[in-house]
Amino acid sequence: MNKVIGIDTGGTFTDAVIYDYDSMKILASCKTPTTVENLRICINNVLDKLPEEHMSDISTVSLSTTLVTNACVEGKGARGKLILIGSKPEEISKYGHDYGLPSIDDILFVDGEVDTQGNIISTPDWDKFKEDIVKEQNLVDGYAVVQVFGVINPVFELEAKKLIKQINNKPVICGHELSSKLNYMRRAVSSLLNCRIVPIFNNFLDAIKDNLMKRNINVRIVIVRGDGSIMTEEYAREKPVDTLLSGPAASVSGALKLSNLNDGIVLDMGGTTSDLAIVENSQVIMEETGANINGYKTSTPSIDMSTIGLGGDSEIIIDKNENIFVGPRRVQPICSLASKYPQIKTCLEELVKNKTTHTRPLGVFCYLIKDKNEIPFECLTHNEKNIVKALSDGPVDISTLCEACDISIYNLRLDGLINNSIIMKSSLTPTDIMHVNGEFDQWDVEAATLAVKQFALQYGFEVNQLCEKVYDSVCENIYLMIADKLIDYENIVYSTNRTNKKAKNEDRISYATQQKLLRHAFTGQGKYCNIDFKTNLPLIGIGAPSKIFLPRVAERLGTKCIIPKYAQVANAMGAAAGEISVCVDIIINPVYESNMLLYYNVIVPGNILRYDEYEDAEKAAMKKTYEYTEKTAIERGAINPVIEVTKHEKRAKISTDNIESSTPVKENFLISVIFTGKTKCNLSNIRAL
Repeated sequence: MNKVIGIDTGGTFTDAVIYDYDSMKILASCKTPTTVENLRICINNVLDKLPEEHMSDISTVSLSTTLVTNACVEGKGARGKLILIGSKPEEISKYGHDYGLPSIDDILFVDGEVDTQGNIISTPDWDKFKEDIVKEQNLVDGYAVVQVFGVINPVFELEAKKLIKQINNKPVICGHELSSKLNYMRRAVSSLLNCRIVPIFNNFLDAIKDNLMKRNINVRIVIVRGDGSIMTEEYAREKPVDTLLSGPAASVSGALKLSNLNDGIVLDMGGTTSDLAIVENSQVIMEETGANINGYKTSTPSIDMSTIGLGGDSEIIIDKNENIFVGPRRVQPICSLASKYPQIKTCLEELVKNKTTHTRPLGVFCYLIKDKNEIPFECLTHNEKNIVKALSDGPVDISTLCEACDISIYNLRLDGLINNSIIMKSSLTPTDIMHVNGEFDQWDVEAATLAVKQFALQYGFEVNQLCEKVYDSVCENIYLMIADKLIDYENIVYSTNRTNKKAKNEDRISYATQQKLLRHAFTGQGKYCNIDFKTNLPLIGIGAPSKIFLPRVAERLGTKCIIPKYAQVANAMGAAAGEISVCVDIIINPVYESNMLLYYNVIVPGNILRYDEYEDAEKAAMKKTYEYTEKTAIERGAINPVIEVTKHEKRAKISTDNIESSTPVKENFLISVIFTGKTKCNLSNIRAL
């Protein structure tokens, strides 16, 4: 029997299945709360819950995780330094924010230029570069080095990496090592994220390995990538950013297998995020430019998925106009924290009993999640040090914390400590509301009830009214995300950055107007008119909260909602049934001058090859396509991959009047030729230990 353990570690729950690859059946499944502060605990707990009789003959452990996605959504991670070579500060000031890049003050700019053919135009001042690295090395955990046109000739990236290693040996990732796409800003985002999440991801893998070794399970480990394929542990440790949207990608695979459907809207609602993908004929559309998440535009391969910071553990916020917002930040639900620290409930009881209110939320608690010996105190402000000291004995409510630190509640700044995973915030969440409504009973129902009462008291709501408004907000946001995705796929034009530039102005509506119309359609309570927005695609819901919210969303969309068996562990199922899938493009570009053909460029990762004759260029491109596809597949763990290469020509018609020729040209104008190498390998054809 060929059995695989599939494990998905999300921001809230860790799920596991034992899957028989031969019979294609789930033999066992379980879930346990994720202990973000110590992943070894939740990994140990979930493995303990799997029945011993099925733990023999395990051939593979396959992992998916939302840890990297959640770190991006919540802005968490190590202290990464972005180094840009050949880029200008004014370019980043103008466009960097659109990609999610940091401000120019947080970037090290290095002179040095390589042209589009890979020729060196000017060399960086490496002595000054070394001085800059030494100056800031105590404030940095790792480096991301990205050079303009570095995918063509990464000479400066490699030299910078070598020099940094000589100085402090901290982790360094180069842009060309992650992507062969030309957009250097997308490579910069991917590289910086990779740099920041290495410690988080390695901690996750170490926790997995330690717990497997404890059970004498010494098998190969593979990890789901953002495009739904898998890779080896070694490859993933070097490039954890490839797991961006790993959990959601696994969820789509799991949803399709569990529902036995070929078409549908897959919505995975977890504790931190809600992730959406459209499936047609069992195929998920890929994001050509790279994964986009929470304002970060990366070059990381991924399925075309929309992600918003909305889940069971999203923070509930009410503004001065009594508008309710859910997310995007994840916090610890009150009911969960109180189950471990009973003093939380006592504090809430006092607030409710005394009807204590404030212009700022009071039913909020903070606690340490990082061991005090691992906290970089030298990097903390005076107030941050006091906050850490005040939390040394356990969770403290926000008022007590301010008193202990002699800080006004209006001046309390927690973002730095939260973003660096030093402390965690706990406040009211949809998970607490689910406990009050009797739809979930994992933790302390009484604490959840007190938290809702305190929140309702502070903002002048009835308890039932508050609960209903929170549910309305969650469902509306999911509805809007689905509607926006469907409209994109229908190519309905509206005027945002995503507008079809060829559309006429009179054909455009503003994105704000579209959202207003969709909100009106969701409520269905117009005085003068009603709007319906419908879809024929079924809504496939997975994740623990999906059964609570998605039937209501499906009703507003005029479609059916399907919550398959094992929906709560669909991500783990998707991981268990994964396969290596590699796609590599090698491009031939003809080079013209004044409409006269000069030569052909064959663009391969990290280099450009030049040929005078097309036949020679095509032979080289075909050979390189096989080589790079095979090399990449083997790096990710494949054995003897079978490679298929396809050829696609891009041509355009041009006027013959513009060509210097005595003979009229009737052929199309060749723009490029793309050779695509593809291979797939299932778990039975992956490198063993």
